[in-house]
Amino acid sequence: MTSSSSLDKSDIHELLSTITLNDSLFNINLFTSITNAHRKFKQESDIELKQKTNVNDILDKKLYLIENEINTIKINHTKNNENINLVELENSYSMYKDELDTIQKNINTYDEQLRLVNKPTFNQLYLELIKGFGFDIKNGKCKIKNEKKKCVIEVDLNKNQPLYKTVNEIWENV
Repeated sequence: MTSSSSLDKSDIHELLSTITLNDSLFNINLFTSITNAHRKFKQESDIELKQKTNVNDILDKKLYLIENEINTIKINHTKNNENINLVELENSYSMYKDELDTIQKNINTYDEQLRLVNKPTFNQLYLELIKGFGFDIKNGKCKIKNEKKKCVIEVDLNKNQPLYKTVNEIWENV
C-alpha cells in the first residue's frame, strides 16, 4: 500500500471491504463466542436446575414420608388412647357391677329381714290364736275370761319358766 495521498478510489474500496470483512469476521467470531458461552451457561444452568429439581423431588418425597409417619403416629396414639379409655371403662364397669351385686345382695337380705319382721313368730301367732278363745294379753299378763265359771283369771307371762308350762297353766284355767 502506498501513502494516503496516493490512494485511489479502488484502493479505498478494497481497504474498506477488507475492514468490513474483518469487521464481519470479528462480529461473527464475537457472535459465535457469545453463542457458545450462552449454550455453555444454558447447559450448566440446566444441569444445576436438574440437580435442584432432583433435590426438591427427594425433599418432597421425604416430606411426604414424614407426614405419613406423623399420621401413623397420630393414629397409633389415638388407638392407644382409645385402648386406655376402654380399659378404664371396663374397670369402671367391673367396679359398678360389683357394687350393683353387693347392693342387690343387701336388698335381698333386707327384703328377707323385712319379711321376717312382718311375719309373726310362732309364739306371737300362738298368742294371737289364743286371743280368739277369750284371752286378753297385755303388759306381760294374760287375762282369761272363763264363761263357765264366770270369772277372770290372770296369769303372769313374764315368769322365768318355759313357755309350755305357762301355756299349760292357762289351759288349766280355761
